[in-house]
Amino acid sequence: GVAVDALFAGAAVSVVALLALPRYQGLIRRRLPSRWHPIYARFEQGAVRSLRRLPLLAAYSALGWLVEGATLWMLGLSIGVSLPASAAMVAGLVASLLSVEPITPGGLGVTEPGIVLVLTSIGVAAAGASTVALLNRLVNYLSLALAGVVVFCLRSTRNTRAPMLAQGPSRSLNWT
Repeated sequence: GVAVDALFAGAAVSVVALLALPRYQGLIRRRLPSRWHPIYARFEQGAVRSLRRLPLLAAYSALGWLVEGATLWMLGLSIGVSLPASAAMVAGLVASLLSVEPITPGGLGVTEPGIVLVLTSIGVAAAGASTVALLNRLVNYLSLALAGVVVFCLRSTRNTRAPMLAQGPSRSLNWT
């Protein structure tokens, strides 16, 4: 609808403005107070350099949407909900878009209705669509929590060994 059109229009205008920064650098600097020149230079350098990563960012985003859609599709299969892969991909895209600017942590309570809306609009029963959305939330939260525990444990182990290594072998094994 209108919100999606506005989002894409805003993104397009932002990309065009970023691409134009180097071309209009002189004009921009003449208009800015001199005390802002160093700040603008850092902004321009960071913004223009970030555009070089745009293809990689697009690839990662597409991969994330595909994983989200595949997760929804497999969850539907696991509970016997007939869910076309294309509908799962669209629902995954909607879920990803709804979590871009989360009002709640991780988009909790915001993405689920979007998933249910997409799935019910293609004919999935409300109970099945709701179950898929809730299972998706559970899988997402549990996988992130598990990854967080692993990272925490790895960092904790590395941080506890670091002081002993810094002391050297003769001090860390003081037997007297």
